[in-house]
Amino acid sequence: MDIDDDFSQLSFKEYRERQEALHAAWLEKKKARDEAIARGEKVGPLEPDPTAQEEVGFLGLLKFIITVLFCIALAGKFITGSYTWESDSKWLQTKTYFPVSTSPSTCAGPCCIDFILSNVNCYSRSKCWPITMAKTAYPRIWL
Repeated sequence: MDIDDDFSQLSFKEYRERQEALHAAWLEKKKARDEAIARGEKVGPLEPDPTAQEEVGFLGLLKFIITVLFCIALAGKFITGSYTWESDSKWLQTKTYFPVSTSPSTCAGPCCIDFILSNVNCYSRSKCWPITMAKTAYPRIWL
């Protein structure tokens, strides 16, 4: 055959015979390797079965989806100048996931820690007001 891939021009019967021969040769290599291990000899890693079918797992699917999303975003950057294809959807806005509140919020726990003053203000589920109104934009951790 002129083609490098011998399997491309085979009939199904010839293909199955070739696969069985490859598997039998791999089993012989595996048996010889197992015997060498039983004798205490150092052996290299076992080569994979050439006839084994590889399954697509969750991580492979996740990698494919991330790659496709990355390619779409990169194409958007080159075509429209924006990674999001000039979309102003509410799901693409950062404030949808991390809202910025200028009003006092209710503490989720008994204490709220203010990083600016490095002190702990404890309240019993009351509203946590910052010391001055200028400090409302600084980060706080609610415990």
